[in-house]
Amino acid sequence: MISETLYIAGHFIQILSYGLIAERVSRKGSVLGLSCDFVAYSFLWLTASCIYGASYLISSKLAAQYSKRYPLYTSYYTSPIVVLLDLVGSIVTFYLAWQTFKKFKGSRRHHEALSLPFYFFLSLLGCGLLVLVWYYLHGWATLNELDIANYFYVISYFGAIFRLIPQCSTNWYFLRFHVLHRHYLLVQTLSTFFLTASLLHYKVNNQEWYELPTNILSSETLLVTWVCLAILLYQLQIYKGGKKILPQ
Repeated sequence: MISETLYIAGHFIQILSYGLIAERVSRKGSVLGLSCDFVAYSFLWLTASCIYGASYLISSKLAAQYSKRYPLYTSYYTSPIVVLLDLVGSIVTFYLAWQTFKKFKGSRRHHEALSLPFYFFLSLLGCGLLVLVWYYLHGWATLNELDIANYFYVISYFGAIFRLIPQCSTNWYFLRFHVLHRHYLLVQTLSTFFLTASLLHYKVNNQEWYELPTNILSSETLLVTWVCLAILLYQLQIYKGGKKILPQ
């Protein structure tokens, strides 16, 4: 119970951080310096996680397929509150994407757009889906609700891992720290602290992987997030006032 409460608190703060960015963009009327890839990955992560979690939560057919595929671990737990937060997050990031790619599109620099690595990522996802459908149509493999739900898990997994990397790259490229919101780093750090504390509490209580909620972030995702936050903090120091400050 404590572990899930910590996770819910961290995830709520995570969603709040996107709301803060959207509020600042709306107030300033500009998305200058906001990485398009960051917005897109965030939307993919939260939307796919919502679909994946909701499927595990409400589908009795999926539950039967799960117990059949994993006979040693016949039951699982999906946090309904996390699913609800994912839904809210997908709405917030959709609004942020609309601001970025539609409403305030003119405030972006001419070379600020979705990157080739992001399109490559989308291509891999599309190819993976085509392979699954191809195998299914030719009778080489079965394709059921569990497979589809797990495919959305893959999307959410990589979306969560990659989301902050493009923002770090954007700052390096323009040699300045772009303020997404004046409290963004603080809120992100607090969120990641709670999420990490949640996983550590699960670990301390010797809970196995199949006993954890199916719709929580992985330890690898949190590790990458901590690294990105450290980079953003470093960029904040060396690019004070929008100018590059070389460390002595």
